Amino acid sequence: MPRYARLFRALLKLFPADFRGDFGDAMAADFHDQRRDAEGRPREVRRLWLRTAFDLLRRAPAEHLDVLARDAGYALRALRRHPLASIAAIVSLAIGIGLNSAVFSVVSGVLWRSLPFAESGRLVLVEALRTTNQERAPLTAATFLDIQRQSQTLDRVAAGVLQVLTIVDREPFQVGCVSVSEQFFEVLGVTPTLGRPFTRAHYDAARAQRGNPDAPAPMPAAVLLSDRLWRRLGGSSDIVGTEIRMAGGVRAEVVGVMGPELEALDRVMPGQCWSPDVPNPAQGAWRPSIVLARLAPEQSLKDANAELAVIGNRVSAGLPANEPQTLQAQGLLDSIVDRVRTQLMFLFGAVVCVLLVTSANVVNLFLARAAGRRNELTTRIALGASRLRLVRQSLTESLVISLLGGIGGFLLALWGVPILVSLAPPTVPRLPQIGVSWGTLAFTFLLSGTVGLSCGLVTVLSMRHGHHTSFASSHDTPPAARLRHGVTVCAIAIALMLAVAATLMVRTVRALTALDLGFDPRSVVSATLSSSPGERRAAQDYHTAIIERVKALPGVRAAGIGLGPLLGGMGIGGLIIPGDSRDFGLVRVDAVSPGYFEALGVRLLSGRFFAERDAVRGGPSLIIVNESAARLFWNSSDPIGKTVMINKRQELEVIGVIGDLRGSSLEQEQGPTIYQLSNQSANFMANGMLIRVDGDPGDVVPGIRAIIRSMNREQPFTGVTPLQERIDRSMAPRLFVLRVIGLFSAIGLVLAVVGVYGVLAEFVVQRVPEIGVRMAFGATASDVLALVLRQGVRLIAIGLALGLAGAVLLRRVMSTMVYGVQTFDPASYLTAGLVLCAVALLACAIPARKASRLDPSLALRSE
Repeated sequence: MPRYARLFRALLKLFPADFRGDFGDAMAADFHDQRRDAEGRPREVRRLWLRTAFDLLRRAPAEHLDVLARDAGYALRALRRHPLASIAAIVSLAIGIGLNSAVFSVVSGVLWRSLPFAESGRLVLVEALRTTNQERAPLTAATFLDIQRQSQTLDRVAAGVLQVLTIVDREPFQVGCVSVSEQFFEVLGVTPTLGRPFTRAHYDAARAQRGNPDAPAPMPAAVLLSDRLWRRLGGSSDIVGTEIRMAGGVRAEVVGVMGPELEALDRVMPGQCWSPDVPNPAQGAWRPSIVLARLAPEQSLKDANAELAVIGNRVSAGLPANEPQTLQAQGLLDSIVDRVRTQLMFLFGAVVCVLLVTSANVVNLFLARAAGRRNELTTRIALGASRLRLVRQSLTESLVISLLGGIGGFLLALWGVPILVSLAPPTVPRLPQIGVSWGTLAFTFLLSGTVGLSCGLVTVLSMRHGHHTSFASSHDTPPAARLRHGVTVCAIAIALMLAVAATLMVRTVRALTALDLGFDPRSVVSATLSSSPGERRAAQDYHTAIIERVKALPGVRAAGIGLGPLLGGMGIGGLIIPGDSRDFGLVRVDAVSPGYFEALGVRLLSGRFFAERDAVRGGPSLIIVNESAARLFWNSSDPIGKTVMINKRQELEVIGVIGDLRGSSLEQEQGPTIYQLSNQSANFMANGMLIRVDGDPGDVVPGIRAIIRSMNREQPFTGVTPLQERIDRSMAPRLFVLRVIGLFSAIGLVLAVVGVYGVLAEFVVQRVPEIGVRMAFGATASDVLALVLRQGVRLIAIGLALGLAGAVLLRRVMSTMVYGVQTFDPASYLTAGLVLCAVALLACAIPARKASRLDPSLALRSE
């Protein structure tokens, strides 16, 4: 064959095989004639090749689309011939794909979507960590300025200090105001949507206020409002240049309004307005709540951390020996989502498992249909259809079903994403940014295509024998039967792993519910009081007056002020016990008023609570310690009457020992804690009011609000909730995971059981003649029942064994999710296995019972 003919034949391979079989020879002959006519004229030969190549490239895609349309039309007609099986496959895939798309929307919106800042991947958060326990330590103004001056890997560095201010509008309310250093907004790459940013004059005024080291924290003279606060104040574009009034007669000029993109920082800096500030190293009280930086060009996070380690070593050299620190940079997005990354990825893995179980069921349906269509396939092969043509048709059918399931899944995601967002606890960041996007649509149909091709290819494996006589039977071939059994076993294994995870989460929630909190939250209401910065003594007197009037309300049994449970404590250093040379490091402290422990319902182990007579100024300095502190400081001796010193200045006498309370969360133990009287504490001040009542806690709220309004109309009354609600919020992340995992586990269980039922039902149908022979030779109904049940029990046993092994291997993933229960908990594994086994056996019993009731004569005549 001439070279040009071979080249033309190669170009014809652009067309479908059927098209080449019908028209390939004629096209080759026509091209040969044209090539012969152009012989000896090179220009005509080149024109012929260009024209031919263009024509082939133009027509080939259309022919492929035409074949695809015919195959898709045939697939749709085949679906209509088996409506129940087709609907079952489409609905199963819609559930699996829809759940994956919904969870993908949540995961991508929280973890993967970039922050709404310019080149957000270069933004980092700089923190100081205590070398001893890796807990976050406060940065000083001097350390911040050292980082600014010395860092070469960070292009810009800025800081913000969070303070709580009270805005007096129609009703007073509190906002978080962030005092930001210069270049704070330049680091983020944002500008106001209304007004202008802070100018040099604003920072010069702040520098003058900070110039006196003994001056209190300055109140803002100018502010930038967040989009949320601007809307709360009316949302008028004329607000720029006006003043907002704050508690204490302070007024601040509104210079601009920032865009809603800054809400992305709520998890690391919950600010609703910003004011200019300049750090002063001489003013030790300046502690940045956030230090933001932008990586310099061609610098990595690893480079920045290596440099910060050197700077941190120099800083630690000037700190006390018991407070060594190290500096660390973390990507801003990672800092925001770090706490929920494990939970969300765990949920994403779980929903992928649901899709695998769904796919296993669909593969079983495809294999069952393929077994029933072997006569049809044999006929088509006898009429000249190639094996490639049949494989292509099988893949097309699976793709049509999966794409229909993908459409249903996308509609399910549109409905399911808002439900997931509503169920998510407020601890999940970036919830407003979660939604169904074009990325979700692309993911859905990419997933649909992947599932369709995978299921179709698995089905094709059952057709791999070389001769068409392999299609002559309507029963499964041995490879196809093994394949069906294999995917069913895998579905059972995955369903068991989901069930184990759900059981562990149930036990975790039960363990958290049964925790000894150290106090009684029933009939207790909590509220937050505020005070102006720099007015400690006046604020303490004001709080005392409020408590006295609240105690006089009908139904109030006790009231007091403290930091409040589940909020942790404040660390202090320099704790000394006379006669003891041990270094106790940092100990937590809370400042409370008389009546606080009675309102909280704390257990008194020895000594007494604070009394009103103890709160007299000039009296002896008293403390109460918790059980952990008493054990650490004095071992088994009685601590009552013992003394401790804080920072070598204040000597405190122990008058009581109480039981340990929970820390900043239900899972965290509080550790050694000291409780001072609030009016004797020079360093700490709490503003959480607790009131224990007889009856419904909500009944006293109007009376408390009236008392506060009568004493100070500028005092906001915030955070008013029953104490039990605070505990429920602390459990919300676990309950969210439990609900979602429970849903996935239930769906996986149902789908796995349906798969077992389908395999055994097909097993009975295909072995009807054999069952008839067995019964004709004397087999009883119980023998037939045992035959079918043995088949089901074998699949269930193998699936359970693989599922248990998989759950054991994945126990490290679950270690961060559970509390109060071991990840390798025999009771949880046994419970999940027994539930799955019982339900699966029930599914086995239905086809087994049907088989045992077959009429032998009808069975023998079935083929």
